[in-house]
Amino acid sequence: MASRPRHYFPVNKPSRLFYRSISSSLPLFTKEQVYLLSRTINAPVEDVYNVVADIAKYKEFIKFCTDSYVARHDPTSGRPTEAGLRVGFQSYDECFDCQISCQQDANKHYLVVANSLTHSLFHALQTKWVIMPHPSRIAVTQAELHLKFQFRRSLYNNVASIFGKSVTEHVMKSFERRIFMLRRQRLGKKTIQSTQGPV
Repeated sequence: MASRPRHYFPVNKPSRLFYRSISSSLPLFTKEQVYLLSRTINAPVEDVYNVVADIAKYKEFIKFCTDSYVARHDPTSGRPTEAGLRVGFQSYDECFDCQISCQQDANKHYLVVANSLTHSLFHALQTKWVIMPHPSRIAVTQAELHLKFQFRRSLYNNVASIFGKSVTEHVMKSFERRIFMLRRQRLGKKTIQSTQGPV
């Protein structure tokens, strides 16, 4: 199933959301960068949200993510509130402990925000997913991935645009592949069960 072309562009400030992000308390830095990638995904909104919120599984499908875990869950929803990632590439090896917020409203609009609490390279690092049903297509999702960061050293800020574009594109592609793989597996199981009939 084909989806609309990806749209990638830098923005000076976060786009308007359907509700206020809990991350608004982050301190502002002069050279803080925000990047946004929006996609239309041919999958139900619940499927997209479940993959994004399942942080413990990130190590299974995101390249260079060598470990991922959840330290704390919300007692009501079961969704993560604290989690961590380990990223390794050549001589680079960094661990990120993150505060997580998973929110949803009655209209099946979802927000997943991860604010990194420990990082040696960044003053600030945040990823934010906005996930909502397509306004006119059934079982199709509109997803936005926001990446906000500022390197500690100005040397890295000189390549910030390359970093932001590369990371945002890579993460979105990884999630799309994961969503479609799980859907194929689920549909395959249903086909097998229907052909076998009742036990």
